[in-house]
Amino acid sequence: MEKISVILVDGNEDFRGLLQEYMERDGAFTVLASVGDGMEALRAVRRLQPDLVVMDVVLPGLDGFGLLSEITQEPRAPHVLILSAWMQEENQYEALRRGADCFLPKPCDFASLMQNLRSMVKHISLASVEKQLDQEEFVLKTLRDIGIPLRRLDMVAQMILIGLNDPSAVHALQEKIYRPCMDEQEKDTDGIEHRLSYAIGEAWAKGDTALQETIFGKAGRYRNKSGRPSNGNFLAGMVTYCKLELNRRRRQRNSSD
Repeated sequence: MEKISVILVDGNEDFRGLLQEYMERDGAFTVLASVGDGMEALRAVRRLQPDLVVMDVVLPGLDGFGLLSEITQEPRAPHVLILSAWMQEENQYEALRRGADCFLPKPCDFASLMQNLRSMVKHISLASVEKQLDQEEFVLKTLRDIGIPLRRLDMVAQMILIGLNDPSAVHALQEKIYRPCMDEQEKDTDGIEHRLSYAIGEAWAKGDTALQETIFGKAGRYRNKSGRPSNGNFLAGMVTYCKLELNRRRRQRNSSD
């Protein structure tokens, strides 16, 4: 089984070292980073995209609740286990409301902690599959509603999913989006670029105008002189819209559980 990637966030360096030793000895985890500052942790999460963050709520730089709010908004939001001496009921509620998966007390027995973490591994693997399926279903439905023609639906959906998983991709279309979409029929990026442009043109001729305006606005930065978005603006707008909507749905599910 593929190891679960982890970032440890705690102001106590000795505690982080012991926890990292236990986790790596277990064999199910790989620790990508161990940091003691909230802002440093946020940068590490965005750069390394771990499966799991184990963190305290008392942190310098950016407190744990602020960090939690930020990382649960990420396109590839990690699961979060809070490990803290702040066990008041209101703190537990606030952590769970902001997207934490579990809240455990400090000081803790490492053997018991590892049992809890191992049980989370099973849920993380299943949740990752469910999240990917949810993303794909939402992206496909949105593209259908916008008016992307059926014969181009899978290709355009692949582009949006690439952008959701790697936000930098919309700034490197040729290498990060067009090239991965090449196939036996279209073996160069110029052809892929033309296919996307044609699909956008068809959508704006026949698709749901109200939804198009919701995502891209009636005019402005996402529209060109022809009244429709360029390829780059279309992908950027779609990635932004899908990310916001998927995160909103996730928050709704968390608050109703």
